[in-house]
Amino acid sequence: MPFTDFFIERPVFATVFNIIIFLVGLVCLSSVELRQYPEVKRTQIQITTRYYGADAGLIKGFITQTISNAVADVDSVDYVYASSVSGQSSVTVQLRLNADDDVAFNDVQAAVSSVSNQLPDQAQDPVIEKVESTALSGALYVAYTSDSISAVQLHEYIERSVIPRLMAISDVAQIKSVGSSDFSVRVELDPMRMRTYNVSADSVYQALTSANFISATGKLSNQSVAVYVKADTSMNEIKQFKSIKIKQSSGHGFVTLNQVAHIFYGPQDKQRKITFNGKSSVVLPISNVPNTNVITVIKNVKEELKKIQPALPVGVKQLVVYDSTIYMVDSIKEVIHTIIEASLIVILVIFLFLGSVRSTIIPVITIPLSLAGSAIGLLLLGFSLNTLTLLAAVLAIGLVVDDAIVVIENVQRYMEEGMDVMTSSKKGASTIFGAIIAMTITLAAVFAPLGFSSGIIGALFREFAFTLAFAVIISGVISITLSPMMCSLILSDASMHKPFVLRVNKVFEGLKSLYHGLLHVVFKMRYIVILVPFIVLDSLIVLSGMPAIELVPQEFSGFVFAQGYGPSNASFNYMDHYTTLLDNKIKHIDGLAAYFSNPAMSGPTVAFSGLNLTPWQDRKEITDFTVAKQLNAITHDIPGLKYQVLMMPSLPIMKSMLKQLVIKSADNPERLYAVAEKVKEEALKTGRFQFIDLDLSIDQLKYSITLNRELMNQLGVSAENVGRVLTLLMSGGHVTEFTYDQSSYYVVPKANDQGLMDIETLRSYPVLVGNKVIPLSSIATIKNEVTAQTYPQFQQLNSVTLSYLPSDLRDSKTLEVFEGLQQKYMPSSMSFDYRDQLRFEVKSGNELAFVLIGALVFIYLILSATFESFSSPFVIMMTIPLATLGAFVPMALGWSSLNMYSQIALVTLMGLITKHGILIVDFANQLLPSCADRIEAAKKSAGLRLRPILMTTLAMVLGVIPLIFAKGPGAFSRFDLGIIIMYGMSIGTVFSLFIVPVLYAVLNSMFKNMCYFAVFIGQAMLFSSLLAMF
Repeated sequence: MPFTDFFIERPVFATVFNIIIFLVGLVCLSSVELRQYPEVKRTQIQITTRYYGADAGLIKGFITQTISNAVADVDSVDYVYASSVSGQSSVTVQLRLNADDDVAFNDVQAAVSSVSNQLPDQAQDPVIEKVESTALSGALYVAYTSDSISAVQLHEYIERSVIPRLMAISDVAQIKSVGSSDFSVRVELDPMRMRTYNVSADSVYQALTSANFISATGKLSNQSVAVYVKADTSMNEIKQFKSIKIKQSSGHGFVTLNQVAHIFYGPQDKQRKITFNGKSSVVLPISNVPNTNVITVIKNVKEELKKIQPALPVGVKQLVVYDSTIYMVDSIKEVIHTIIEASLIVILVIFLFLGSVRSTIIPVITIPLSLAGSAIGLLLLGFSLNTLTLLAAVLAIGLVVDDAIVVIENVQRYMEEGMDVMTSSKKGASTIFGAIIAMTITLAAVFAPLGFSSGIIGALFREFAFTLAFAVIISGVISITLSPMMCSLILSDASMHKPFVLRVNKVFEGLKSLYHGLLHVVFKMRYIVILVPFIVLDSLIVLSGMPAIELVPQEFSGFVFAQGYGPSNASFNYMDHYTTLLDNKIKHIDGLAAYFSNPAMSGPTVAFSGLNLTPWQDRKEITDFTVAKQLNAITHDIPGLKYQVLMMPSLPIMKSMLKQLVIKSADNPERLYAVAEKVKEEALKTGRFQFIDLDLSIDQLKYSITLNRELMNQLGVSAENVGRVLTLLMSGGHVTEFTYDQSSYYVVPKANDQGLMDIETLRSYPVLVGNKVIPLSSIATIKNEVTAQTYPQFQQLNSVTLSYLPSDLRDSKTLEVFEGLQQKYMPSSMSFDYRDQLRFEVKSGNELAFVLIGALVFIYLILSATFESFSSPFVIMMTIPLATLGAFVPMALGWSSLNMYSQIALVTLMGLITKHGILIVDFANQLLPSCADRIEAAKKSAGLRLRPILMTTLAMVLGVIPLIFAKGPGAFSRFDLGIIIMYGMSIGTVFSLFIVPVLYAVLNSMFKNMCYFAVFIGQAMLFSSLLAMF
């Protein structure tokens, strides 16, 4: 008994079986996690070491190089990038995709600990953090402003009362406030007064540390009582600090700290500021712990913020500056709307082809059953419900009805021949059983290489691939269990003879007659027609070089920002002045919801201004692009800073939309900079770049102090004494701590503004000699020199990163410009490497080749096993280049680009188009014994399969129309996916209807198949070689 007869004869069993699939699927769906994208681990481990006052060169040699070398051998490291600036070393360990970040973090900690004894004694302990590779440090930005308390007091309140409550929420990462600095006692020393009172830096240091001491006193106890002792040895009031005695004066009195310094409560770092909507504020960047669900975490944070709001002090306001999850949720909602629209279109197409509501129900029921059933696979494999799995559901709507359509069309054909419903259902299902199995397995297997790929395409689209595969497999199960049974119960002779059904059948009979006529003409020219695939493949080779290539399309996120670069020696006040000028201009931009700025966010001379736009539904004509263009025009009017206007990267695992090319070498930074400048200059001349910026520049003025050691030895002055003077007056580091309201804070001595004014002030710094102080210039020579502000390194070598933005964002040939300049200007000791987005672009090319070749191999092997032939699959697989040609048409016309989404569409297309060949070849094989020759069998099979082929094609093509006309977040990606499938299926189907029957008839032996295929591949390789030459 045929397998399908079992379910036809047991309708209750078939119904219950499929209901169970549906209910279990719904239960699984309710348990699947909701995310914007699949979980992709791209973790960075950042190691930050502060050494207040130290020169960038010293930081590089004594800290950065040591740590970089130590962590380089950690497993799962993709690359190590480091930078050294005055006072701070930063080493970023970028892990490979989906690496075990917990293990890597422990290994990095161990590596850093092993070299901690090699770091300078005055350097602070390295701070090691695990962060996600994202463009912004937070998924949610919350601003606090106040008209009633100072910025320092506001910062103190937020640190003590707000951050602990937010940190208590599950999966919230470490929160570091931005804006004002920590509360401290500032001791602003006056070098002139210090010389007048004969006070040295050593005396001030010793006085501060000895007069302010934190003691742990212990307890007194006897046989029955224990009493703890508390000693108030630390200071907490300004007047106490003012009265600290530094030294005895010549007049038998004492010089107090108040006589040589201004002492007050203030920020630990005065050069920290952030404004929100033009007002000074404290901003909290809130993010989730790596590899947790950001949507859930931020939702919980916003609930807690509602509870915090009523408890804020009078005059303090809390406002959300930027919420990235709004974009994520909107993107998911838009895809869900697309699913609904696609479902309605597919149902309408099926009804118009079948002409009966009763008949339409049979294939339509597979949509909810297949989508629900695929949720079982999602839960079993630990996948999430995200924009990509939902996109897979959109495509699945057009796919899952195919098998049921084929079944019902075959059953109706037998009914039209005079058989009763039950017999027609049994025979129709059994004769098509093999084709359904082949189509299902082929389409599911085509995604296997994508599902098991280890690169970025596999990491992002694995869940997409398996979701589609699950849906297709479930639909195949439904089509051989439920669909035949429903045909036997729902279809009837009366329903086949209704007026609308008869009109529909008449239209298709006419279409079938026209098709037979055209097919007859084609067969007369069959030996010419078999050359068409050769022409198609050659055309495809030509077209493949025409599309723009990009990793992903640039999407809208509702957030635009500008980075302003000041002169290397620009002060904080300089940066703040020009940032304020920009604030006054951008507040008038249309579509602006809020804005914030920081004069020194990414370094002392790098300003940042962020613009959060209103929801996209409220600004139909205003997009991220239009705002970016307007902001770009505004920044051109800010003369003091050089601005880059950027949008958020389309993938959350990317740090920036910029492409970053690294030149690395063991050569000195000066030579490296000279070569990089030349490469930059020549590249800009091509006109293909909006800008190119370097992270290395040798243009910062510095004062170099050379000690007269011979004279110092005579005077008894040590280098440590000189270093202590410079550190105390200039670095801004803390020397001791004090307690205030049961919390610990720093005491920060530093010269006042007049004491940091110019080189003459530096020369007058007091150095202790015996009982007197002398100016620094007495024992040292101070001269000007020009050095680098930052020393970057990549993979332990000196480096310079060229961060660039092409004039055309889809210009895929920009890397070739640099490769040409490499041969011309770069010595052999220098080489290229890549960071972030460009690194993925370079690597993803090979990954795509693996996916496509793997899909072809899987299709061939499965078809060979299904048809018990190594030659029949060649005929079926000839549909793939035919459809691919159609897919490249919109890309060649510039409507789309070759990106990850269009590449996934190509893989999907390979599985879709082979279904047409399977239907024609499988049925032709069944008809062959009763036909005179293969030509007759091919013609009959093609005619009988015309209707289901057209129906499945239109269901797929029209089903992706909502993707093409999508709006809102993620629209460009959905457009690329939809347009490729629409053109590929449409053009591929037209070709397949004529090419496949001819090839089936002509290639009637394995020898002919092999020869044809060998010539097919050989001429393609020859044509590609000739095209490359000319």
